[in-house]
Formats: sequence, structure tokens, C-alpha cells
Amino acid sequence: MADGDLSAGDVVVVLASIVAAVAVTLVTALLPLGFGGFMPPPIKPKKPLVTGVSPAKSAKDFTSSVCVNAHWDYTDTPYYSDYATLKAALLDLHVTCARGHYKPGASWHTARLNDLAGSGIKHSLIMDHEYWDSAADIAEADANLDGVVSTAEAVDNLMENAPDAILALEGPNEELWDAGECAATLQITQEIWAAKQADSRYNGIPFIGPVAAWPTQYTCLGDISGITDGGNTHPYLSNLSPDATDAGSNWSAQGWLNNALAAFGADAPIWASETGYHTAINETGTHEPVSETADAKYMSQLFFAFQRTGYEKVYKYELIDEFDNLDLDDDQSHFGLLRYDLSQKPSYVALNRIMDLLYDGSQANLTPLDHTVANTPTTFRSYLLQKSDGSHWLAMWNDVSIWDETTAVDLNPADVTVTLNFPRAKSVDVYRPYSSGFPVLSATGTTVNVGINADVALVKIQ
Repeated sequence: MADGDLSAGDVVVVLASIVAAVAVTLVTALLPLGFGGFMPPPIKPKKPLVTGVSPAKSAKDFTSSVCVNAHWDYTDTPYYSDYATLKAALLDLHVTCARGHYKPGASWHTARLNDLAGSGIKHSLIMDHEYWDSAADIAEADANLDGVVSTAEAVDNLMENAPDAILALEGPNEELWDAGECAATLQITQEIWAAKQADSRYNGIPFIGPVAAWPTQYTCLGDISGITDGGNTHPYLSNLSPDATDAGSNWSAQGWLNNALAAFGADAPIWASETGYHTAINETGTHEPVSETADAKYMSQLFFAFQRTGYEKVYKYELIDEFDNLDLDDDQSHFGLLRYDLSQKPSYVALNRIMDLLYDGSQANLTPLDHTVANTPTTFRSYLLQKSDGSHWLAMWNDVSIWDETTAVDLNPADVTVTLNFPRAKSVDVYRPYSSGFPVLSATGTTVNVGINADVALVKIQ
């Protein structure tokens, strides 16, 4: 047999290899069809691409960030004389966060903090030596009997007497006017932080630091991100809308936020512990007033606008007009949601309707809403929320002026119509809480036209 010729045995091996290869090929081809009783695992379908706009937060988180200043310790005001009525007003508003001072020697005041806590209302409490210097304070909180109440003693006394009332601790309030005040504020800030860190009972309770009266005053504190859990601001907008930038880059809501972040840290949660409008229309000072009508319309959008800007919690200043100033020429007497006689201002009514509509006892599982808004002006603003029943709530407003400070009269711009578009038909209810607690429009479809203005339009979408 010549070289290269196959023997009979070689032929058998080659044929066997060919048969095996063919068999493997056939089995591989037939297995997906169930050949031989085998079935391949099913192929999982790909999840559909999620489109749309994600809600900024749940309605529950939004309403829990709507807060109010309340001076329960002001004994010459309705806060003292009409406590029960004002507590009922906070409950009516679904407000769960208030702001005040802590005074160790005022046991009746501490009792009210605890009473409110029992109804689900906690307080952000200002801690400063000026509230601890009375004989009653010293008798109550001077643990080492040295004749003064230290910061550490006050912080401990608060936790001993009102642990469930504490939402947050604050440093001194608007005391950064000069180098001396700034140094004293920084020292107290360091002391509060040290006392809080040394007491495990304060775990989970934030210290949001001191607050400035002007947005640029924080610079004297330097970087205090290491001795605070968050930041504290008072972004009043005078007679301008919540989103207005007319007052300058520092004095807008965004400007205040930027100045605070520079001091408290770039990622710090920032609270607006005071903001709002006053209705002393005959006031001639630098803090310009607005009418009760303009106040209500601006307040209907303020909590949406501020949370949209990036504030974690927002406190309206304040719950009630403190004094009976019939001449309407004292701004400090007219910041309230309620008038001195306990009657409701339009701002109270509008906020109450918003909180009623958005109240939710459970957290929502946030899902995107596939929609667009067409025909919007450059002044269009919106903020999307979701409730635990799955419904989306879209707040929309037009950032336009509604108060003429020169003539002191209300401006009444016309509604602007925007168009909501959905890829599939949706059921839509449109509310204008400034005007009514009932829908002004109900529709079902893929396109819905909605009128917007300075008062917020709140749109329920299902």
C-alpha cells in the first residue's frame, strides 16, 4: 500500500466521525423543537423601555415638608391665649412640622411642645443662650450648679423633657451682623454640635446650624459643613414671586440656597426655616407688602417652587398675625396665615385645599408619567408628585407678577392655556386651590388644555 492510501480501519474511523458530527448537528437543530423530550428554557422577554418624567417626590414627602413658624412662648399674642384654636388650625392644615424656641424654665411651654408632639407635630427648635438666662431657666437646667446654663446643659435638658417634640436643632437666629456676633454664633454652633454628638439619644435628629438675616452673611462662618447636618436659610422674597430673580442673584430663592451651600457643604440638605409674605399694605419699610389676594396666590405656589429649587423643608412665617394692627402699617403684625382675630386669610384657605388634596397616609411607589406640556410660556413652572394610589399630581403655574408695588394694587394677568399630551388616554381633574377645592375641569383623553396663572393649577392624572 502506497504512502497516503487509507487502510480499511482508517476508513471506518473517518466514517464514524462524520456520523457523529451529523448527529450532533441534528440534535442541536431539533432540541428547540422538543426533539427527544427536551425543551430549552423559555426566553425572558425584555422589559419595556421606561419613558416619561419621574415624580420629584411622593405627595407624602411633599406635605411633610410644608411647615409653619409658631411662637407658642409669645405670651402677649394669640399663640398664648388661643393655643387650642391654633393647634386645631395646624391639624386642619395637615402640618406636622413647626418651629420655635426652647426655654428650659417655661414648663408650660414644654408641656405644649409635648402636647403637639402627641398629635404628630414636631418642632425645629432654636438653641441660643438668650433663651436660657432667666432664673427659672437656671433653676431647671443648671445641672452643675455654676449659676449659668451651658449649651450642653440646655441640649441635655431638652432631650430629658421633650424628646418626642424634637424634629431638628437650630443655632442662633439671624445673629451674624458683625464679627463679634459671628464669632459668638460660631462658638455656640460648635457647642451644640459637640453636645449632640456626645448624646446618642440625638441620633437621627439633624442640627441645621445657625441662620443669617442676609444671604451673604454666611461667609463669616467659613466652612461649617463638619459641625452641622444641614443648612438653614430665611429666603424672603419681599413682594416678588417665589421664583423671582428681580432682587438680585443673592436674594432669590436660588441665591440664598447657593450661599448656604457654600457654608454648609455642597451636598447639605438646606431648609428654609422662614419665608413668606406680609399683608401690612401701609408699611413703608424695606420689606414690601402684598395684598391678601397676592399673598394667597404666591403662597399657593411657594412650597412647590421652593422644593423644586432644592429646599428640603420650607417653613411659612408664620401661623397667625401676632398683634391687632388695624392700620396695616406694621409688617411684624401681618405675616400670618390667620388674622389676629383668628379668621382665615385667603392664603390659609388655598394652602388648606392643597394639603387636603395631596394628603396621603402612605408612601407612593414612584413611577414615571409619560407626558409632555405644550404651548408653555418661558415663565411656565411645574412640579410632579405621586400618591400611593398611583395617581400623579402635576402642579403648574405661571411665574408672573401679580402686585404693583408702585400703585399698591393687584395685577390680574389672563390665564395662559397649556396643553397636556399623553401617549394613551388619561383621566384628568384640574384644581385651582386658590379659587375652589373642587375640580374646575374634568376630562379623559390624550390631550387636555389647562389654564394656568400665578395661582397654582394642581392636576390629578390617572
